Amino acid sequence: MTGAAHTEYMRGYRAKNRDRLNAHVRANTAKRGRLAAFRSKRLALACDPTAVAARFWSKVDRNGPVPPLHPELGPCHVWTGATDNPGGYGVFWLAGRLVRAHRYAFEMESGPLAEGLFACHHCDNPPCVRRSHLYAGSQAENVRDMVARGRQGGLGHTKAAAS
Repeated sequence: MTGAAHTEYMRGYRAKNRDRLNAHVRANTAKRGRLAAFRSKRLALACDPTAVAARFWSKVDRNGPVPPLHPELGPCHVWTGATDNPGGYGVFWLAGRLVRAHRYAFEMESGPLAEGLFACHHCDNPPCVRRSHLYAGSQAENVRDMVARGRQGGLGHTKAAAS
């Protein structure tokens, strides 16, 4: 079929099936509208601080272990939701982006962290989200703390075995 013949064929097809095609377009437009409404409702729920806090705390076990280095802090509040790796930092979806659970817990009570600061742990327990176990610190402070407590490991670190 040549280009002109194909164009003529499509004109005839559209003319014969106009009502069916229009109904299909209307149905898809309505479906897109429902999806958009669903997405905006989901985003509104994600941005509602009360709903977000309830969702966050539903993933926390408040009867975690007592940190051996700082028993005076009390038990950790352990994140039971998703983690970045087994036994690692908790992660939490917030308004379409993944945030660290301990950072969210810190910011929920203390406000946003300043540029260049991190939510660091006194308790050395990555899944802990208890605010009293967290402090705002720079990367340098966090690394100093890690070395002082002997938590570094892997290639390029002082405890790494040469092979």
